[in-house]
Amino acid sequence: MKLPQWPSRVIKTSRAAIARTTRAAISALAVAAKTLLAPIGFREVLLLGGSALLGYGASFVYPPAAYLAPGVVLVGVAVLGVRA
Repeated sequence: MKLPQWPSRVIKTSRAAIARTTRAAISALAVAAKTLLAPIGFREVLLLGGSALLGYGASFVYPPAAYLAPGVVLVGVAVLGVRA
C-alpha cells in the first residue's frame, strides 16, 4: 500500500512559513531578554556568582553553612546596599 505524496510546493511553502515564524519568535525572545536583563550589571553577576561559590565551598566544611554564608552576604547587600 502506497502512502499519498504531498505536492512539493506545499512542503516548501510550509517550511518557509515555519522558518519565518521561528525567526520572528527568536527575535521577540531576544528583545524580551535584552529588556529584562538590561538592569543587571556586572557587579550583580559577580555578587551572585561569588555567593554561589562561597556556598559551594562552605558546603565541604559544614553543609548548613552552604545556605548560611551566602544568605548573610545577600542580606548584607540588601541592608547596606551596593555603592556605585
